[in-house]
Amino acid sequence: MRSEWAKDLGVKTLAEDPEVDILYYPGCFKGFDDRNKKVAVAVVKILQKVGVKFGTLGSEEGCCGDPARRMGMNISIRFWQRLILR
Repeated sequence: MRSEWAKDLGVKTLAEDPEVDILYYPGCFKGFDDRNKKVAVAVVKILQKVGVKFGTLGSEEGCCGDPARRMGMNISIRFWQRLILR
């Protein structure tokens, strides 16, 4: 589900091609919110149009804790940040 949004856009994961200029990390929220999915798709199209070589983590992408932050769960955010920064 995490990488479904990108399947028709030709987006490669770092596992497929680790030689990229940038890692695009759209976060997990785009998988659950259609408005955020549109933003992620638009960013991909812009990066492709200007010729930036980029990749995503695909199904290996973890949660950054943003959904918890949006719900006011700041303690959960600190927990997720510690997991990510390991």
